[in-house]
Amino acid sequence: MSENQGRGMGAFFDKTKTGKTTARPERRPRMRTSITLTQKDADRLELLRTHLRRRYGRGLTFSHVVSQALEVLADRESITVPDT
Repeated sequence: MSENQGRGMGAFFDKTKTGKTTARPERRPRMRTSITLTQKDADRLELLRTHLRRRYGRGLTFSHVVSQALEVLADRESITVPDT
C-alpha cells in the first residue's frame, strides 16, 4: 500500500515537516507568439520534438524544443542574453 493512500487531494502536494505546502518555483515570464514555417522546417521541428521526447518524456512541447535550439544557436554564435 502507498503511504499517500487516503490523503485525498493532500497526496498531490508536497508538504514540509511542519505540514505547510512548499512554494512552487517561480516561472519565467513568457510571450505568446506565432511563426510561419516552411514544410521542411515544420518537419524538422516535429522530428526534433519526437527525438527529445524519447529522452525527456511526453511533457516536452514545441516551446521546449525551440527554446533549446535558440540556446544552442546563441552559444554557438557567442551571444549572451542578460537574465531579466
